[in-house]
Amino acid sequence: MKKQLLSTVFCVAALAGINTSSRAQATVIYNWDFNGMDSSIHSPSYTAPGAGSAGYQYWAAYTDFTTGTSLNVMTGDTAGSCIRFRNPSDSVIFHMPTTGYHHIQFSYAEQRTGSGSQSNSIMFTTDGTHYQSATIADPAVADSANYTVDSVDLIPGVSWELHTFTFTADTAAINNNPNFAIAIVFNDGPTRTSGNDRFDNITLKGDLLGSSSTSVTTVGNAATYEVYPNPVSGSLTIHTATAVQRTVIISNMLGQKVYEGTAQDAEFSINTKGVISGNYLITIRENNGVQTMRFTKQ
Repeated sequence: MKKQLLSTVFCVAALAGINTSSRAQATVIYNWDFNGMDSSIHSPSYTAPGAGSAGYQYWAAYTDFTTGTSLNVMTGDTAGSCIRFRNPSDSVIFHMPTTGYHHIQFSYAEQRTGSGSQSNSIMFTTDGTHYQSATIADPAVADSANYTVDSVDLIPGVSWELHTFTFTADTAAINNNPNFAIAIVFNDGPTRTSGNDRFDNITLKGDLLGSSSTSVTTVGNAATYEVYPNPVSGSLTIHTATAVQRTVIISNMLGQKVYEGTAQDAEFSINTKGVISGNYLITIRENNGVQTMRFTKQ
């Protein structure tokens, strides 16, 4: 698989710096904790309401599970189990749509046995086919998208390391992307016939597009609208500066319409109690243009 990945690289991205801090607004979109899982289950342990369908595929002798770590766990989670990719191993790809999110961050805890792959690399795709190499954005940071993996045999009990990648270039393509995926490439895994690399608490985070009334798209000269509260559990308030005739449409992330109505006032409300939990787009059409924003129904 690594040869396949490398043969489809179309450019080198100046994108991924390592940063162990999270943005205050960051939402967990997907998480794999591998607790109580088996080798046939590739979907995440947790998926945010309204997020896409995520999963992973791997090229390795086989996978199994062993004792995990509390490093990078979600709130309320336990160390539980981790997954082992057994040599000979080539790569693992995590397919993680970022639809509706930006400021994407990918993180996981990792360790290896003495015969595990000693050096791994991060690659990513924005079209689902062509993979780009990641290069470090900050030379002062010790770890990069091409990094050495600590061995459990060298430092028993404390060899788990947290790897966090924040994307600082190609953000327009990475954000709000149904085809986004990340590949972890085992650089010397294919040459080894024993050993394994271990991963736990694999997490993709991002900021919700439309949070804090941020516009997703504006076409024409539509007025600026605010939508709050976001997330919402009851009445969703829409506010703008002037009264004008407009059509309001709410649709889910599959494009299915769940509400359509008209409004005249500068401020009006929509009752969302009958709307199931998840992420939605609210589209406001007026004579001068269209504005679309995103909100979450709790």
